[in-house]
Amino acid sequence: MSRSARSLMIIAASWGLALAPGSLLAQRPTNIHVVTDSVTAGVYLLGVTSDQGPVLAQVTVFSTGAGALLIDTHAGQAAPLLQATLDGLGLPPITTAINTHWHPDHNNGNAAWRAKGVTVVAHENTRALLAHPQVATGLTGPGTEFRAPAVAPEGLPDLTFSDSLSLYVGEEMVRVFHPGPSHTGGDAVVWIPSRGVLHLGDLYWPGSFPSIDTHNGGTAVGLAHAIGEILKWLPEDATVLSGHGPSTDKKALELYHDMITETVDGVLEMSQAGKTDAQIVEGLDSDWSTWASPLVPTAQWVKLIRASQQK
Repeated sequence: MSRSARSLMIIAASWGLALAPGSLLAQRPTNIHVVTDSVTAGVYLLGVTSDQGPVLAQVTVFSTGAGALLIDTHAGQAAPLLQATLDGLGLPPITTAINTHWHPDHNNGNAAWRAKGVTVVAHENTRALLAHPQVATGLTGPGTEFRAPAVAPEGLPDLTFSDSLSLYVGEEMVRVFHPGPSHTGGDAVVWIPSRGVLHLGDLYWPGSFPSIDTHNGGTAVGLAHAIGEILKWLPEDATVLSGHGPSTDKKALELYHDMITETVDGVLEMSQAGKTDAQIVEGLDSDWSTWASPLVPTAQWVKLIRASQQK
């Protein structure tokens, strides 16, 4: 099983996520600890992991010495562990956190960090989704149902944006922007120009078919467009980060974009030719089977593409 798949498939039910009966998500992780990866000067990936594998989404930290910013907030129960890791790295206090989208593995720690005085930023659609109960199917594996209760006021973002926002960590600018409907309808992409680091949240699943929340504004067609537009301006030497998976580069993102565009176009062509779902899956598997994972096997990817094409 890929790291991207395991990172969603091992989540503690005790951390407040309502899950489908029998889902592997109901496992309770043991021996939880943080693995730190220094990406470049002042940028760190913090992966909360356990004996069973990664737990929830990873967290990214950007520090200039004059301040520090958090990308995604994980779970409230992990905040002390993450804070201890930050202290061990000798980083200044976190002043701002960005939620890349509404899925709880990226923002369940909001209340804990807000209690420390951290300002939480998100796209306006993300705050609206967090404020009400949500249900989505297939996000955590084929045939699963994902339920999230409304987030209490103390866990909601403080500051929202519609198109883009510029933040400053010390004197260094961080650009946050909405790429349009892609993984969800409220994604936030983060660009740190001084470090050449792009954080795509869950728009990017390195080496895997992506999970898309088609019930809440996500679309495979929109995802292909969003990645394509980003690639037009992204420097060749950029470092590319995501919510689940290792740091990669522009070349890896280009391969990912090729996969999405070619499979989306292929499903449309085969659908118009009258192919059955089974024939479409077989057709994709002939060229793209290495991108399938337990979280998003080929059949699930075909369903997500067709749901997107029907919008």
